[in-house]
Amino acid sequence: MKAGDLVMIKQSIREYVDERGESLGVILEVCHPSTMPSLGIIMWSDGEIERLYSDEVDIVRKIDENR
Repeated sequence: MKAGDLVMIKQSIREYVDERGESLGVILEVCHPSTMPSLGIIMWSDGEIERLYSDEVDIVRKIDENR
């Protein structure tokens, strides 16, 4: 998980799916990337900003650092 990645809530976590469904978000920042699971600041498509751990989201598309 890194800044710029496109994510959605992990669909196996029922209470999160009830809240977020299949909405998409962008990782704005990874807090303390050396900790596992890493904690990311996510901005969702509705504009809400939330902190979630990497094991709570699925990466839909990784940012290409070579662009």
